[in-house]
Amino acid sequence: MPNYSRIVEQSIAAAPQFFADVPEVFGFLEAEYGYRLHAERVENIDWVPDTCAEVVYLNRKRHPAKIAVKVSWTFHTAAIDVVFLELQRPGVFNEASDVMGSVFLHTLAEVLGQQDDPAFLLGDADQVDGRTINERVKIVQANLRGVLEGLAIATERYAAAILRGDTTILPEVKRYYADKRQSFKI
Repeated sequence: MPNYSRIVEQSIAAAPQFFADVPEVFGFLEAEYGYRLHAERVENIDWVPDTCAEVVYLNRKRHPAKIAVKVSWTFHTAAIDVVFLELQRPGVFNEASDVMGSVFLHTLAEVLGQQDDPAFLLGDADQVDGRTINERVKIVQANLRGVLEGLAIATERYAAAILRGDTTILPEVKRYYADKRQSFKI
């Protein structure tokens, strides 16, 4: 069984490196797609199951986009993923109520049949059994930047259309994820 408090404590200590690495590794969001760094924050610090670090990008330069990009590290499960947030109002994201839906990069890759891409060093973030969490903790501690680099590669491979504003695949990904979540219920 993972020691969640210890995992979160170690992750919080590593958060400055996460905040330094994400803008470097995901620099293509700015250079190629017009996104700009909007926020870096640790959320829910007082509630271990929800404590996470987030780096959020908005595209306001070329045109206000309905998609924000969030690189998120959920500490207690050692899950790091890229999330595409559908915004209520283009270019506006300050709090959860500004989001009308979200899609995870790994789920998008599943829909595209690419879930086993080696760029996903941590595997599926929905796998939250103790053994998987302990394995992910070791990978993140040893190779945080490599995990981020893999996610950046996968983002460019599978989400370029979304980053350009083509969101036609999002309803299919949401349906797939809803069905997947339903299958977990007993």
